[in-house]
Amino acid sequence: MQLDIFTLYVAIALVNLASAAFFALFFASSAPKSSEIRLTAALMALAQTLFGTGLALISVRTAPPFFYSVEIANFFFILGSALRVSAIAAFFGERRFITLSVAYAIGWLLFLQFPFFAEDVSLRVVYANSLTVVLDCYLIWMCFRHRNEPLVSSWVLAAAFLVEVIALCIFILNFWTFQPGISIERGYGAFVILVLVTALLSNVILSISALAMILERTQNQIKRLAMQDMLTGLPNRRAFFAGFDRIIEQNRGKKIGYALAIFDIDHFKQVNDTYGHACGDQVLELLGQICRENAPPGSLFGRLGGEEFAMLVPEARAEAAATRIQDIQEKFASASQKAINAQGSITLSCGIIDCKTETPAHTAMELADQCLYAAKRAGRNQIIMSSENETAFSRRSGQHACK
Repeated sequence: MQLDIFTLYVAIALVNLASAAFFALFFASSAPKSSEIRLTAALMALAQTLFGTGLALISVRTAPPFFYSVEIANFFFILGSALRVSAIAAFFGERRFITLSVAYAIGWLLFLQFPFFAEDVSLRVVYANSLTVVLDCYLIWMCFRHRNEPLVSSWVLAAAFLVEVIALCIFILNFWTFQPGISIERGYGAFVILVLVTALLSNVILSISALAMILERTQNQIKRLAMQDMLTGLPNRRAFFAGFDRIIEQNRGKKIGYALAIFDIDHFKQVNDTYGHACGDQVLELLGQICRENAPPGSLFGRLGGEEFAMLVPEARAEAAATRIQDIQEKFASASQKAINAQGSITLSCGIIDCKTETPAHTAMELADQCLYAAKRAGRNQIIMSSENETAFSRRSGQHACK
């Protein structure tokens, strides 16, 4: 197959139209999607369709009239190219580029009404490609700025856009500097053919990596939801124990062990029976919020199930953990009473155990549970502390009487 303008433009157009179909299928699928992912998929489907259609019209510009092969073709190309970058920006939560994309494409149609612009190929090439270069550079920086999100495909996408930027810059310079006044109908030299081949490869990588990035984030969100308690926003039981094992492994061999606290809401069934399950959910949600806001550095909170919660504090003693739990008790008692207009304070009972760094999670949980049961037997609204090497309990009473 001969590499000429028609072959290369059609190849790039087909790549983009095929990727548009994949994005449209993903958008229409029943897979769970966030609002950013839905918008990204929709914009990418539209952008790739416009981009591919524009390139297809450009490839046959010697046959159709100027209006279709230049005006409409480049309008589609510019709008599709800009919307493609806007789609990735929307993926990272930025939507202001959508309006800019439409405005720049309309500007193309307006400039074509002036003879100095319509008759100068160099000006048309610079206008049609310069915004894409600028937005591509911004997108590369955006991928770098959001590097904390573990998306391998975003780095591949950034590399593809970098290749496209280089190809477009060479393409622009070829018209503006090296071959002034060249007519597209006269064909391309080997140098420009190489640029278009590079653009073809970058479009293939760009299309695949953009779709992979959407799928990768979707998969990460599914995994995160599987490890998160939907009501409180805290790690669920599975995630808590996974984090527990990880913290033990990271702190193995250190002189100071860890403190584990298990606490639950006193008389929670009565809260549900008296005020309704909606208020009960509100109380649980409030406790999760207070836990997140008062978490010690490096600590791990989790909802174990029902009204039972846990806090793990590495390199800490039970007394330090008890002080933090007591703060949570006080804030929760006040806030929960106001939230559901309760007749009395809603209190917490807690058991805390001092453990060595090598103490396994299941052993620590059993010991902390014993302390929690002791707090319940002592009248609730209590903090009972112990050590894995001791049989005696120490007690710290809450400041709010149990109603």
